[in-house]
Amino acid sequence: MLPFLSLVAVLLQGSSAAPTKRLSAVPVISENFPDPSLISTNNTWYAFATNSGQYNVQVAQSFDFVTWEYLNQDALPDLPAWVDASAPNVWAPDVSERVR
Repeated sequence: MLPFLSLVAVLLQGSSAAPTKRLSAVPVISENFPDPSLISTNNTWYAFATNSGQYNVQVAQSFDFVTWEYLNQDALPDLPAWVDASAPNVWAPDVSERVR
């Protein structure tokens, strides 16, 4: 029982320290950008997301995976025949690079 109490005492002592601030390295895209698909090519990251009010498939890019630029362009401007024209929603795109 004594080793357990010693461990609890050590843990409690450590918990009184003030929390330290850390910078976030979490990638952030400021737009409504749901269901992203990510690829990396030529030292650049690209993210593709579910449709928005303006684009069928949204696109963002990053050179460091932390700082993202929302690109005002549509990755799928012309919808293919399999999309229902009465409800033209493109959800959760799955993107891959074709290597030739």
